Amino acid sequence: MNTNRPGVQGALRQSLLASGTVAVILLSTASANAETVSLNRCVLVSKSLEVAFIARPNGGLASLDIQSGTTRWTSTAGELPIGVTGDALLAQGEATTPGALKLVTLSAAEGRTIDRHSVSLPSDVHAAVSPGPGRSFAMSAAPVDGGFQLSWHAMRTTAARGLSAAEDGATPRAANGRVDIAIGSNGVPSEVAPTGGAVAVTPSIREVKDIDLGVGRLARKFASADGRHVMVSERKVGAAFLEAFEWSVYDFDSRRLVGKVTAPIPVAPFVVTGSTVLFSTPEMGFHNGTELEQRQEALHAKSLATGKALWSRELRSLMLKGPLPH
Repeated sequence: MNTNRPGVQGALRQSLLASGTVAVILLSTASANAETVSLNRCVLVSKSLEVAFIARPNGGLASLDIQSGTTRWTSTAGELPIGVTGDALLAQGEATTPGALKLVTLSAAEGRTIDRHSVSLPSDVHAAVSPGPGRSFAMSAAPVDGGFQLSWHAMRTTAARGLSAAEDGATPRAANGRVDIAIGSNGVPSEVAPTGGAVAVTPSIREVKDIDLGVGRLARKFASADGRHVMVSERKVGAAFLEAFEWSVYDFDSRRLVGKVTAPIPVAPFVVTGSTVLFSTPEMGFHNGTELEQRQEALHAKSLATGKALWSRELRSLMLKGPLPH
């Protein structure tokens, strides 16, 4: 099959969008002035520390230098990066049974383990790192005085045998909560107290309509994860799959064009730090003209000054795989 044909490429991209590039729901930690930005559950970018904390493909965490992509440290103590305050990186650990949330605090600079915690959850909430059939769990951490306020959101569906929840019309059951984590003067979380309460869930990618960039009325515009930049995506006719779209990135306040880069998909979670744009891509497959090529979920860094790729790193795949539920 020739997947370089426009119709096939379009079908592939529609599949990517449906699988979570745009539709995935995250608990966003980003604000208009955020220095710590979550691109997805596997990537947390700290502008002030100039690093990206990522979930590694085979488990564990890594801290990457934003400019060079070099690894500053790795750790097997946590699985997903959640939030940063000072030198404390909060991460999610793997929960093997429902009813408990496993957390670990690491040194953001060195990766050493500071402390571990287990937080009680409702008995039917499984805070697993990867989603399972009919269930998902996500969270974020907002820095507050003395620590974090952790927000979590769980979703469960029960479908008839052999049917997905969507096909069966099963009603999703949601559970939300908050946990306050106080960090003592030595950097160790000294108290974990469930506080409950509703949690706001925001899209990982936000389309912006009320901004004039002089690019045409029909052009779709998307905000960066921290709200400081806007991206306009245009398809490049005849381009290779990995460069099928050109992204023009503008400063949100000045409306100034910062630079352009190419990408294999029309839109993805992104953030700009200095002259570098970081963005994540989902797991995907395409035909390179000779054979079918598979690409894992990854974090990419490109220069907005030159458009050139700086580095890329594979991420842990959180895509649900396997047979239909029985």
